[in-house]
Amino acid sequence: MELSKCLDRYKVEWRVQTLSRAGGVLQVSQRLTAVLILCAMSSVVAAVGAQRVAQFRSRTDLVRLDVSVLDGQRHPVRGLTASDFVVIEDGVEQTITAFVEVDLGDASPGRRPWDVRSDATAPADVYDNDLPTDGRLVVLVLDDATVPAQPQIVENVKRIGRQFVDQLGDGDLAAVVFTEDNRGALEFTQSRRDLASAVDTFRAGFNDFTFSVNSEPSYLRSIRTLANVTETLSSVPDRRKAVVFVSIGIPIDLRSTASAATPGLDTEGFGSDVAFQGMQVRIAYETVDVLRMAQRGNVNIYTVDPGGFDGVFNYIDSLRRRRSLGRRMPATGDVANMHREYLQSVAAQTGGRAIINLDDFASAVSGILLENAAYYLVGYQPSNPSGDRRFRRVVVRVKRPGVEVRAREGYYAVPARMERERSKPPSAYEAQAGPLPRPEMPLRFTAIPFATKTRKTAVVIVVGFHSSRPPSGFGGNEKVELLVNAYTLSGALEDSRHLTVTAQLGSPGASWFEAVTRLDLKPGRYHVRIGAASDRGTTGSVYHDLDVPDFSSPSLALSGVALHVSPTLPAATYGLGGLLLQAPTCTRVFTHAQKIQGLVQVYQQRGQPVQVNLRMAVVDNSDRVVVERDVHLPGEAFQVDGSSEWRFTLPVEALESGDYLVRVTASDARHNRVPPRIVRLSVR
Repeated sequence: MELSKCLDRYKVEWRVQTLSRAGGVLQVSQRLTAVLILCAMSSVVAAVGAQRVAQFRSRTDLVRLDVSVLDGQRHPVRGLTASDFVVIEDGVEQTITAFVEVDLGDASPGRRPWDVRSDATAPADVYDNDLPTDGRLVVLVLDDATVPAQPQIVENVKRIGRQFVDQLGDGDLAAVVFTEDNRGALEFTQSRRDLASAVDTFRAGFNDFTFSVNSEPSYLRSIRTLANVTETLSSVPDRRKAVVFVSIGIPIDLRSTASAATPGLDTEGFGSDVAFQGMQVRIAYETVDVLRMAQRGNVNIYTVDPGGFDGVFNYIDSLRRRRSLGRRMPATGDVANMHREYLQSVAAQTGGRAIINLDDFASAVSGILLENAAYYLVGYQPSNPSGDRRFRRVVVRVKRPGVEVRAREGYYAVPARMERERSKPPSAYEAQAGPLPRPEMPLRFTAIPFATKTRKTAVVIVVGFHSSRPPSGFGGNEKVELLVNAYTLSGALEDSRHLTVTAQLGSPGASWFEAVTRLDLKPGRYHVRIGAASDRGTTGSVYHDLDVPDFSSPSLALSGVALHVSPTLPAATYGLGGLLLQAPTCTRVFTHAQKIQGLVQVYQQRGQPVQVNLRMAVVDNSDRVVVERDVHLPGEAFQVDGSSEWRFTLPVEALESGDYLVRVTASDARHNRVPPRIVRLSVR
């Protein structure tokens, strides 16, 4: 029997279970990363939509539905028109006023310009909010809270994650979330390199696999993370959304809730029967909440069992041979079936698909992405205009036999005043609070780390934003509120800059303006969010996960590479503290007429300077070195604090039009070497 249907029979038991809750059976402290903390503020992302569906923005009272239509083999049905659809709200047929078919084809990854390079794994050093708007949003939820520390199962989790990453389309955005330890989590990105690295950080948690209350914290972490992710995706309109839940499932024994629990105390350390019954109902109750949220938000949850064929059965069987798993533990086969049935129920109730008892994960992944490759955006103006805050039930039908239709089940009517308030441009703080960057104001930024006299690293942030003033308009400055925040992976705000920038654009062609500021951060990994709000009504945001190096005691180290361009671009600096005499740029597309100079600082041990050999190489798109410069910094070129700097010129006037990598390397007389600093640029 389906999980949600089963629970409806037992909800009356909930009043009994509150006693065990009040007795302190469980207090869960779930570790949430900045990913989930910030995503909880996702009410401001309603404006994040597709450029190709601009007609959906014309009215705030338009109800938007993203609809999947699948045939008997779960393949997308393509080529439908608005006349093929019927939308019914609270029993009344509605008039469809907006319709778009979105077809991603086979969504196979294309060949990217840098994939053929020896430096293909080098990340870009400039990040922007020019993200694809018609691909899928995919969240990989890797269930480290419940997956056992069995080497093959752990490796299967990583293999499944990497296979999804490898098969994502060029327009897709993906994120990685863990249910227990989110230090390796990653927000939405196109970077397959970063996604694969996040997947590879997976480690099994501490689920003890006893059929008892001891496992409840792990199970609830898993369910509540799934709820947070589902809620976040539900807030994003006009996109195909999928959650891939890589988990062995949760063994819910609904039979234990159908009869009264036997009174008595716990004698084994596994919890009393009353406490165990309460745990089972709590898990089932919270799971159904997730299912209903996914149904209403049209979020498909695909479940994948990393145990493969009989993997969970074999693991539980091996545990039983070594230790007791509790007197109420059913037969091994029954427990393994409970794990599988959980995954099947979650997938079936949300329009997804369960991959269980299979070792061919690659084919299963291909099938999931195939059925998600085409959908329809349907919009209508409700015949009932009342903003009564009540839930409106929506049914979508297609005039084709033998098809399955997936769409959200309804929405809550919002009063017109609230709708107008919600449609107002947000502040810079609100602009950087959603799960996806806001694209209305084009933004880009680079982060350049430098050593300081403290244990913190100075990170120079260069933010470029596009003026909303028409190109033909001279005069009149634009004021932009700019917020730059750096969060730790536990969600704590480490450093922040709140600026009011006056963009002084002197000519029609100078439509980009740059603001340069500084964050002081301890070495480690941070999630950087930048929000911008113009006094002309446009907003934007851009996000990136940033690794901050440790320069406190290096044998040899390089700062980031700062590029300076002449003629200079319109820019303003804020609080650099004398770190740089000239403002660097985040522009990476140059003309042959411009002059480009690079700067890099070199650090070595104080009081013991030796010669450092530096090399700058410009590499073209065929991995051919077209420019090379060498310099030898003698020991006496270093200051008392062990630092020196090197300025070099990039001869763009001599380069053919195309894409290039600038690679700076360093070695010293002690045979120390450092990883290269790489900048990508284009000459036009």
